[in-house]
Amino acid sequence: MSRESFFLIDDDQVQWSRGRRVVTLLIVLIGMFLYATVGVDEARADALPAMLMSITAWVTVLGVGMFRDLNGQIRVGDPLVMMLAIYFYYFINPGITWLHGANLALSGPATVIISSELVSQIQTLHVIFMLIASGAYFAVVRPFRVQRMSAEEAEAWLPAPRTVLLIAFVPLLLVIVQRIVSDGTILPTRNYGAEWQSGQESMNEARRVGGGDQVALQLFSKIYFVPAILQGLGLGVWLCRSIARRSRWGLALFAVTMPVVMLLAGGARSGVALPFLMAVLIADHLVGPLRWRWILAGALVGLTFFNAFAVYRGVQDQGFSRAVESTREQLATEREASQASTEDSVMLVKEALMVTLVDRGAPTHGGIYFVENVLSLLPQQMYPDKLLWVPTGAQLTRLLIGRTAADEGTSGVAGSIVADGYQIERELGLMILALVMGAIYGLAARAVGIGAGHPRRAQLVQLCIFLTYVPQAYNYVRSDLGQVLVQLLYHLLIPLAGAKMLRGVVSGEAWYRPVEVRSR
Repeated sequence: MSRESFFLIDDDQVQWSRGRRVVTLLIVLIGMFLYATVGVDEARADALPAMLMSITAWVTVLGVGMFRDLNGQIRVGDPLVMMLAIYFYYFINPGITWLHGANLALSGPATVIISSELVSQIQTLHVIFMLIASGAYFAVVRPFRVQRMSAEEAEAWLPAPRTVLLIAFVPLLLVIVQRIVSDGTILPTRNYGAEWQSGQESMNEARRVGGGDQVALQLFSKIYFVPAILQGLGLGVWLCRSIARRSRWGLALFAVTMPVVMLLAGGARSGVALPFLMAVLIADHLVGPLRWRWILAGALVGLTFFNAFAVYRGVQDQGFSRAVESTREQLATEREASQASTEDSVMLVKEALMVTLVDRGAPTHGGIYFVENVLSLLPQQMYPDKLLWVPTGAQLTRLLIGRTAADEGTSGVAGSIVADGYQIERELGLMILALVMGAIYGLAARAVGIGAGHPRRAQLVQLCIFLTYVPQAYNYVRSDLGQVLVQLLYHLLIPLAGAKMLRGVVSGEAWYRPVEVRSR
């Protein structure tokens, strides 16, 4: 069996014709139109044209990406695909869910009434952000493609993942051992809310005490993601080797590892799922391209589990069997009540609330937003006034959940980049922020020489670290500029510098092998 005939791999030499690309885009557009229009609540149908406009903008960005691609298609590992997935999850899907009659969690008379007019206005804001941010990214990054490895090259050149994976999973293993010693079980005995509140109370106490405790807290907040990056690197090499060997058992083990780790991790979802997504992107670039039908099928199953686990972790203290039953009952109750409480649906509520407040006369930030978010990179000791700035996420938490929850950090909602942009200076503020966000995302790729417009060689570790950064792009939509800058510095630039300094200090020269990157 040839490598190209393996069920997970496509031939990377196939060049899609212009006609095939147009037909593919039309199929996607029609499919998404049908998804949006079938089952629309008649009382909300006035927002349908704006929803279709938003879908058209999304497909337009996809089309530009396909026509820019060196082979006339678009790959799973393309950074643009991650942004499109995030746009769909946070911008497109919540609007369609609302159109179909769902009641969105946290909305209502006490917070914000979501009307067709308001949804239409928000979809217009989505179009502005998607088109401008994507345009800025296209302007910075030229089309590129990594020269894939043959099965023999992958087997001979790729580093062994065992050491990296062992180091990466040490924190989780220590938690499990402690759990076994104290509670006699490997599964969490407290629900995620209790775990989160305990962690927040410890952080609040460290801030109150100050001194060494506060410094330790600040340091941890900057390096906590290192294990996830190492997990992504190790899992990526493991997946590449499994594909190169055509090992179905290896792929099956990779697929079941994520839900098992999520069950053991105490309730974290993104921190567990992201390394596996990083691994998929690494495999697509090094030994792919991966076939879309398998990736989409896996994404559908994974997203279903991801959303169900959000309920499970809230009742995991009941024991596994009872927690599964409680999760099933709660999901069934939400379906019967047409209640949508997933993270994506709440995004629409957050946007609606901020747009309503600004339109009713709430003060806008103007240029001070950019100043405060850039200064947020500084430690509190150097810029004490940073604590006076209230990020949009904290503002939304106060309004939707309560001031006590926001100030003490015991619960909350994530931010919203559309809400941030609108609070800067309405549509103009959103345009400027979208331009900045798209440029930052593009410059992150250029930091490792990707998309520079000419062929070059990148070290394997540089490419892989960048690909561990790409799945974190959800913060470009659900956080603020300050968080994006912090993430860029501590999750990409510092790891790149660290990898460079470690060369020759530790064994593992295979990580520094050159990888060909084609561009135009």
